[in-house]
Amino acid sequence: MADDKRPQQQSSQAAPRLMERRWAVLGGLAGSALVIVIFVSNVLRVGKLTEEMDRMKKEHQRLVHQNELLRGEIIRLQSPERITTVAKTRLGLVPSSSAPMRIPSAPKK
Repeated sequence: MADDKRPQQQSSQAAPRLMERRWAVLGGLAGSALVIVIFVSNVLRVGKLTEEMDRMKKEHQRLVHQNELLRGEIIRLQSPERITTVAKTRLGLVPSSSAPMRIPSAPKK
């Protein structure tokens, strides 16, 4: 009978260890799953950010090109020849034959 009690005692002591191991394995699996989910989430986020960065670079290049075109348009519109032509044709102004005179301002007291 003493032999019958010994296996029961061993099995009763092994049960808590088995449960501890199960919880440890389950915790390890849960932790691993969490790490995998976070990793995949970060990979997806990096992919989206890369796409957005490429889109922003294209937009930047488009705006730089548009600025260059606008600067050329400003230079063309500010040219003295164009201003003279517009003054003659649209405004009916006639160029002066003499240079403008500067009138000195009154001395300050």
